[in-house]
Amino acid sequence: MGYRSQLVHLLTTEPELAAMLESYPQTRRVLRPLLRALGVDDIAWVATPPRPPKSRKPRKPEPEPETYKIPLPRGVISWARREKRLERARDDLKRLWALA
Repeated sequence: MGYRSQLVHLLTTEPELAAMLESYPQTRRVLRPLLRALGVDDIAWVATPPRPPKSRKPRKPEPEPETYKIPLPRGVISWARREKRLERARDDLKRLWALA
C-alpha cells in the first residue's frame, strides 16, 4: 500500500514529472500498466486517449454464385423442353384441323 501512495504523490505534486509525461508519451505507456496493477484510477492521464474512428472503405458487393446445369441422362427430356414440344404438337394439330 505504501508504494501506491508514494507513486501517486510523486505523479500529482511534481511539476517537472508532469511536464516530462506531457512531452514524452512513451513514459505514459510504460507507467500505465504499473498504475493499473497498483489500482490507481484517479489520475486523469492514466486512461488511454480515445482513438479516432477508422475510416472504412465501402464493401464491394459479393458476386452471385454461379449456377451449374447438371446434364440429364441421355434420352431424358427436361420439363421445359417437354412443354415446348407438347405446345408445338398442339399447334400442329390445330393447323391440321384447320386445313381439313
